[in-house]
Amino acid sequence: MANELDSSITIKKAIDNIDSGDFLLPAIQRRFVWNTKQIEMLFDSIMQDYPINTFMFWEVSD
Repeated sequence: MANELDSSITIKKAIDNIDSGDFLLPAIQRRFVWNTKQIEMLFDSIMQDYPINTFMFWEVSD
């Protein structure tokens, strides 16, 4: 059985999950501090299929 950490989803799927309430951004999320150039460079890396490791997910129960 493959490790769940080895599976990946698209950015669109992550945003869809946020919109549907399946994923929540925790209150511990720090403020957005990147400038425009840094954002452009991140999306350039994504579009070139470079691996990024920027999201951490954990499953919580009621």
